[in-house]
Amino acid sequence: MHECFNPRQITSGDEIILTGTIAEHGTTILLERYNLGLQSDIVSDCKPLSEIILALGDHIKYVKLMRDPTRGGIATSLCEISESHHIGALIEEEKLQIRLSISAVHELLGTDPLYFASEGRMILVVQKGFGAELLDILKNLESCCDSDIIGAFDNSYNKVCLRTPLGGNRILSMLENQMISRIC
Repeated sequence: MHECFNPRQITSGDEIILTGTIAEHGTTILLERYNLGLQSDIVSDCKPLSEIILALGDHIKYVKLMRDPTRGGIATSLCEISESHHIGALIEEEKLQIRLSISAVHELLGTDPLYFASEGRMILVVQKGFGAELLDILKNLESCCDSDIIGAFDNSYNKVCLRTPLGGNRILSMLENQMISRIC
């Protein structure tokens, strides 16, 4: 059978790339749906993801998994990947790109942007050692200029952990309840 039809196992050291800022789509929906009266420049990040695949060209062979972090946001998507591949991950909180206006809304409401939809973003799990190479390609796309390697899968963890700027680890879990009703 051809290699592209066989799932590729994620292993310790595989790098995690996030193709941009997070929580813009979910936050936009939240503000519109509940008419909170907040003045902001927040707009959805919704856009086709096909240009990412096309831009990677032959480098796609280093991608083990691609995931759209819409339902449950970045945190739930990473937890689902971790559980299905039986491996933990360490994510660097400082590498997550969250626009100031998005952070402000979530701080005001007491919600966590890690669990809000990022409709126009993609999580890429990249074979260990090839993350920087793929990141260089992605950063040339206007829609991925905020891409970064946000962490890696690691056998020393059995969950997805978020390393805070103070050096502590926060265990991320899957979203148990909808923060806002599904729209798609």
